[in-house]
Amino acid sequence: MVFNYTLQCIVAVKNGVYGWSNEGSLLQITQKKLKIIKVYGSKIKHFTFIKPTNETVATINDKNILQVWNVLTGKIKCKMVLNGIATYLCSNPFYHYICITFKNGKMELLKTDPKINEIECITKIVLCDEDLSSVKFFSDGNTCNVTSFPTGRFFYISIKLGQTCSVVREHQLGKHVIDIDIIDHKQLSFLTVLYTDQKNSENAGNNIIIFDSNFKVIFKLKDTQYYYISVFKWSPCNIPDAINIAFSVLLSNVIHLMTINIIKKKVLELQTIPLDRQLRSIKTYTWENHCIIFSPNGSYSLYELDDDGHWKKIVIVNCNHWLFGLIAAEIDENIRNILTLSDQGNFMCTKLKDIFHRNRRINKVNTPNIVENFKTEGIGFDDGLEPQKRMTWSMINKQEQLNASKDAYSNQKYKIIQDFEKIKAKLLHLFETNINGPEYMQINIEEFDLNIDCTQNFRTKCKLERKEYEEKNFSDIINFKNETENIIKEKWDTVFIKPKSIHCLKNIYKVDNYPISKIDQEIAIKANKIIEARIYIRDMSDQMSMDVPLYKDPLEILNPETNPELNNKQKNDISMMGSRSYKFVEIIDTLNTQYNYYRLEMTEDEKILLQFMINKLKHRFNQLFDELFIEKQRQLDNLKEYQDRLSVIETELRMACKVEPTGPLPVNYKWNKYERTETLLYVNDDEVTVEMFDFTSNEMSTNKEKNSKLDNFKQRALMIMMDGVLEKRWEDELKKDVPKPQCMVLNKNPEEFTAEDFKAIDNYEKLTLTLNDERIKYKNILEEEKIKIYHHIEQIIIEFDNDVFTLFQKRLKYNSAIEQEHLKMLRLSKMLSDSDQRKQKMKGYNEIMLKLKETIMEIEEIIEETNKKISKTEPNSLFSIIETLNYKNNNLDKRFKSEFRSKLKYEQALIAYNRRPKMQGNKNYSSLLGYQFVDTIMNPTYDKLHILTTEFVKYLDTLNMYDDYKYVENKGLNMSRETWHKVCNFRRMKIESEFNISTCQKDATDNDYLLESLKYIKKKKEAMIEELNISKNRLEDQDLYYEVNPEIQLVVKQRNVETVLTGNFSDFENTSLISKNAIDEVNAEIKEVGNIKIDAVSNLLRFKCKHRLLEWEYEILKNHKTQLYTFRFDFIKSMKITENMLYYFKFKLKGINITEQAKQNLGKELSAIKFTYSRIKENLNLKLNELYKIASKTKKRNEKVDKDIDQMKWELNELKCHIKFDLNDKLIHHSGEK
Repeated sequence: MVFNYTLQCIVAVKNGVYGWSNEGSLLQITQKKLKIIKVYGSKIKHFTFIKPTNETVATINDKNILQVWNVLTGKIKCKMVLNGIATYLCSNPFYHYICITFKNGKMELLKTDPKINEIECITKIVLCDEDLSSVKFFSDGNTCNVTSFPTGRFFYISIKLGQTCSVVREHQLGKHVIDIDIIDHKQLSFLTVLYTDQKNSENAGNNIIIFDSNFKVIFKLKDTQYYYISVFKWSPCNIPDAINIAFSVLLSNVIHLMTINIIKKKVLELQTIPLDRQLRSIKTYTWENHCIIFSPNGSYSLYELDDDGHWKKIVIVNCNHWLFGLIAAEIDENIRNILTLSDQGNFMCTKLKDIFHRNRRINKVNTPNIVENFKTEGIGFDDGLEPQKRMTWSMINKQEQLNASKDAYSNQKYKIIQDFEKIKAKLLHLFETNINGPEYMQINIEEFDLNIDCTQNFRTKCKLERKEYEEKNFSDIINFKNETENIIKEKWDTVFIKPKSIHCLKNIYKVDNYPISKIDQEIAIKANKIIEARIYIRDMSDQMSMDVPLYKDPLEILNPETNPELNNKQKNDISMMGSRSYKFVEIIDTLNTQYNYYRLEMTEDEKILLQFMINKLKHRFNQLFDELFIEKQRQLDNLKEYQDRLSVIETELRMACKVEPTGPLPVNYKWNKYERTETLLYVNDDEVTVEMFDFTSNEMSTNKEKNSKLDNFKQRALMIMMDGVLEKRWEDELKKDVPKPQCMVLNKNPEEFTAEDFKAIDNYEKLTLTLNDERIKYKNILEEEKIKIYHHIEQIIIEFDNDVFTLFQKRLKYNSAIEQEHLKMLRLSKMLSDSDQRKQKMKGYNEIMLKLKETIMEIEEIIEETNKKISKTEPNSLFSIIETLNYKNNNLDKRFKSEFRSKLKYEQALIAYNRRPKMQGNKNYSSLLGYQFVDTIMNPTYDKLHILTTEFVKYLDTLNMYDDYKYVENKGLNMSRETWHKVCNFRRMKIESEFNISTCQKDATDNDYLLESLKYIKKKKEAMIEELNISKNRLEDQDLYYEVNPEIQLVVKQRNVETVLTGNFSDFENTSLISKNAIDEVNAEIKEVGNIKIDAVSNLLRFKCKHRLLEWEYEILKNHKTQLYTFRFDFIKSMKITENMLYYFKFKLKGINITEQAKQNLGKELSAIKFTYSRIKENLNLKLNELYKIASKTKKRNEKVDKDIDQMKWELNELKCHIKFDLNDKLIHHSGEK
């Protein structure tokens, strides 16, 4: 089915698809029809809610068409073509009209009453000839601010509906404005301007200025640290004389909130409010603590500021699948509808339902009186049809200059008209002359557009050409459809396994299967042929191989458990495959290891086998995918049964237990629209669209209630008819209420009740209590069953989501294995490509060498001929010819002398004989030209002269002049004509002989030079052949590179894991590509590190020995210090007990009072002892400090050495992981063979 719409995206449903077209239409497409459901805005540039009701939305598209939409239905109420390019759209907050600014400096006010489906022009205001960028209304709704961002020009305009419009004030800032906003504070309004001194590509500014209503500067902030892209109002602050203004920071995810005191003109506080995404622009509105944040990735978030000052995200919407990047967003004041606009102009209105749970403050404003007459007198005049009559406010202010310009314009216009009339008269005259003149002077009649008939004929001709063009376009469309069908056949029909996916029931994970084409299926046939051929070759080689040695048990040799070498070989072979495919599927045993990749003749077959391995991996994963796909359908069926049972339980609770359900409604789990295989839909052009009747949610609920009532009526009728016959169920009996007594039905007064009435009432109450008890029991049973069902549902969801996540992890592992196989294929392709390039280069080298050898052979032949030509021994060589010519030249002089016996005649003839013409021009002529000239001297015919150059022709002409007999007559010589002719003949013979000798000598010299040049060229060619041979040998050696120095691709593990080395390739699963040279380099580094370790250990041992010596010395000093302390103590003690006492008694017996003397002596001794003790103590402390320093340094050195040793051990372990142990294996194997 083909239709004339270009869809941006489609959504599959049960009986068809929904598509969103580039023109902004929502289409419902089935196999038989195409229906346009709703038409929304597309390629929108500007939009706004029409206040104060917010029931309609005004938009302007790229064709400058104004459209008014109904927010609830999405239908166009009216539209209007604007006269100019619109730059901004704004709505008045009270009077149901919008304001539009244009690029030519014009502003229009248009009435858009939601009750009337039409747009009425109120007035036009022509301000200037500059681009108007923005218009903002003040809080009273009667004054607005119009701004031109490029020039920084501001206008305050007063609008009185039904009367006039006037410009109150004008201000010229002279800077490039980035953004503006009007901030209200109590009864005042302030204009906040964000501007930049120089326009930048980011369209951001770092200068802020605030004006009051008189354009007086209230606050100014220049050259801030941050660059801002927008400014907007914020919720009022509690600080007196202060306002809150918010700014969005360039390339950041924060908002800067400034609290500014308008009296003190300073910033009181600067807050940084973080958000969760980078900002492009932010919209906030007065009286509501919320904002919209939208990003270039096509998503937007709605935030709310709680009472405690924290941000709370209300909702986040991701619409990047069709909106691409957002450039604008707006929300109504009631926070019910959101308008979004994308980069491509796609416009959407989204309704929010029940997302606010707390009560909000309702905006209450004083609504103005209803205006009956909207017609208002504007400012200036502007009409797109007559731009010369344009009148701006700037022109009105300069009325005198305007009048002068009008006069000048009138004169210029009159002059232009006169010139036009003159040109028209000349053209008419030329036209008549062209028609009446001769045909060869006539000009094409289509160049003149003055004749109506000719114009009509020309238009008819254009229509025919247009018709041909349309037919051609129709044929192009048919070709495009055919190409589309071919692409579908090629790209879609060739897919053997279609793409599918499985989504989790609750989580966000999804798993895709592997699409497999029919071409991939054909690879299996080729791979099987290659495998059979390799198995045949392997079996033949096994038969010809040597038998197992007799001294070993064959079973023991083939058993991997008893034979570790065979086990290691099998492990190595698997590791050498270079991928983890062996963990998922059975490995093809005929695949070559990476050591055999140098066999380029097997490369193409190896690539086919690797592709076959990839197909096996895909098929294996698709089997797991299909099993989970079937499992999901089974689980969905189980969930459907549980959901049906939950619906029955809810109905039973409502009908039997008389309880309204309070919990969440059962979730209807079903297949996601992206999980099923994509199908192609075909639309025919001749199908008729039929509008479908869509039930609203209210109508559907009403129909369900009616149907349920009808079903209940049928059920009750059946129960009444079959009462007593059918079995009564307990649940059905609980649904019935106890019938009321007749007295209660008749509403009798209690005074009128009889005994029977009281008995009936008593019985009614007992039955009611019993029924309520039964209902409570039934309710408890249902609640328990409901809890069990929810538990089962939750268990099913968790288990299935875990299965999907497990399959998702397997998909990652399969992807890793497939990419590893692809990497091997790329390596093989590169090896094959390198080999082909080398072969092509070698072929080119061989061709060049063959040509060079042929050239050398030709040069050798020329050299041989040239050597013969200049050889002295050859009879026909040039040297022999020159000797012969010299001999003939000498004989010619003798002959000339013998011809003239008379001395006088001989002297006269000798003068003429020796007279020669001078050669003019270039004397470095070629030997071939010299030989031709020699042949022409004696017989100068025309054919011979025609070949010679002008110098030789002039020479012969001069020689002919010299041969004239007038020379004899002029000189008065006694010589007859015959004698003169004989003299001239001898002279010519002499000239011929001389020129012949010089030409032969020149030819010999040229041959010498030629011979040297040929030898040099031959040597150069031979050197080139040698270089080509070296390059050829180098290329031949490169063919053996992968055989001599192979690179190995190993399966790697993530992270740095230390493994136990066993000497097998399985130890090196954490490596990439390694080569022999790299291993040699690593081994050399290991040896160097080993020497460093030996030096470090030696230093460590020396440090330890020195440390032990110092510790021993320290202990000795410590013991010596203790002994000194003990000795001094004993000495002092002995002095106090013995000598002093004896000395005291001795002097006392003599009668001498030595108390004072003893005290003095004792004091002196004590001071001396203290001094000595302090000196010894200081020396000991100094030695102890030195020992402590030495010990601490030694300890630090020991710690450093320990760290170095640990670092060296770690490096050694790391280097051991890179050691290639294949050499050890070969040595062990070789020693085992010995």
